[in-house]
Amino acid sequence: MLQKGFCDDCALPASSHFGFWLEGLADVLLPQRFLGFLHRYLAKTADLSMEKFLLALHLVKWREDFPVADIQLRSTCFIEEARKAGLKIKALYGPIGPTGNFLAQKPNGHKFRFEVLPDAGFLSKYGPGLVDDKKAAKGLLQKAGLPVPPSKFFWFFRQRAAFKYGLKLDWPLVVKPRSGSVARHCYTNITTPDQLKIALKKVVVFSPCLVVERYLAGCSVYRATVVDFTNVFCCQQIPANVVGDGQQTIRQLIDQKNNLPNRGRVQQNNFTLFQIKEDAVTQDLLDKMGYNFSTVPPAGEKVFLQKNPFLRLGGDIAEVTEKMHPDNKELFERVARLFGLRLVGIDFLASDIAVSWQKQACAILEVNVVPCIEMHQMPSDGQPQNISQKVVDLALKYY
Repeated sequence: MLQKGFCDDCALPASSHFGFWLEGLADVLLPQRFLGFLHRYLAKTADLSMEKFLLALHLVKWREDFPVADIQLRSTCFIEEARKAGLKIKALYGPIGPTGNFLAQKPNGHKFRFEVLPDAGFLSKYGPGLVDDKKAAKGLLQKAGLPVPPSKFFWFFRQRAAFKYGLKLDWPLVVKPRSGSVARHCYTNITTPDQLKIALKKVVVFSPCLVVERYLAGCSVYRATVVDFTNVFCCQQIPANVVGDGQQTIRQLIDQKNNLPNRGRVQQNNFTLFQIKEDAVTQDLLDKMGYNFSTVPPAGEKVFLQKNPFLRLGGDIAEVTEKMHPDNKELFERVARLFGLRLVGIDFLASDIAVSWQKQACAILEVNVVPCIEMHQMPSDGQPQNISQKVVDLALKYY
């Protein structure tokens, strides 16, 4: 259950929508190559100047004793591994808490700053702006001949045109913001005109520009993370579900899963798995199976309680790096090199990660500059992968 004032579609305070809307507007209006120039030559100087100014006014301060619950889990994973390697880490705190900025000191005394994760983004010829802009990123992927789904981009005031395009593209569809991450205000597997209208209205609350895209039915969502171009990891996102044991009801199975120590509330920073969200989608899925919350499913039967695999809805994570086909590994490496990113997350849609992308219907959905490394390190199933160690190696090598 979300706290009062939080949005059901992104698990963030509803008051934050306006800020994300303005960020999205900047992403669309500023040329991405210009942003790349700023990222490489001006951003670091500007950040340092602002930091010194705020420190002088005592509006911010560095803390080495910060609680891990205050920061994002992906940062926690890295920091814990970095400290094992002898790095000292401080977090920058403002008037309302941590800012997401960190100061690291290597064993040799050299210091460097990073935001969320040290991604060596200053070495990319494009910078993070291009990747966060789904239209620009998709154009680069298409030019390289890589698999992407058919789609079109629309301004918020062109919802009618977006609706007509969706009908022409045919079902199922995806509607999502042009920029952003973590599947915020992303609506998948849309199969009716009414669902399309609702999705369009919800997206423009969060973003000034949206994407209408073809959805590949019957596929799974995979997240690949590439570190320094050659270290490739992959996990599968699975919609919220419970597995019958032949004795407990669906209600009991949900409560049992929600009470696991590795599942938290969606607003908590120190969890990667969250409690299952029950809503109209849950009821509809149960109705279609002829089930209710008092039903005792047979042992081994997986009962899905959500359609989308989003973690904020209670989805599972299966680590599948060892099952990844070599061609798919090479594809993810190629994407990382295409954008010049030494730390990158890639959302990939396919039927089976163990089958070459060249032999199945598949698509690269989007690319993210701040990957959720915790998904690989704390899965609900499969062998955990210590990506943090590779990120520490990256930081020691390039900073």
